[in-house]
Amino acid sequence: MAVAEKAIERMTRLGVITISENGEWTRNKAGHRTSDDLTNTSIQKNHFQTLELAKKALEEKSVEERDFTSLTLPLDFQDLPEAKQMIRKFQNDLFERFNGEKKSQEVFRLSMQLFPLTTNINKK
Repeated sequence: MAVAEKAIERMTRLGVITISENGEWTRNKAGHRTSDDLTNTSIQKNHFQTLELAKKALEEKSVEERDFTSLTLPLDFQDLPEAKQMIRKFQNDLFERFNGEKKSQEVFRLSMQLFPLTTNINKK
């Protein structure tokens, strides 16, 4: 509970949410995402937390309540920036589609990972 209380306090302090006198929460910003291609221990910690949340959801939620997929593909490192750009576009498109005025009953997190499974001995 202390973790949630700290998160609520932080979101209020940063202006992400406002809590009214009657306890109703209002989101002040349309959405949030981390910076791209930036090494940051706070972001890394958040990614570890997301992986733990995903693991818990995989164990506890039915397939109707979640969607876990993976794709293994050949990819040259020189094409990685384009792949990242395509992932960001998909995330933005998904966000725009479902971030409307309609009140939602749930909050979901989309977490996509793209990483090499092999080691390129020719990489400098």
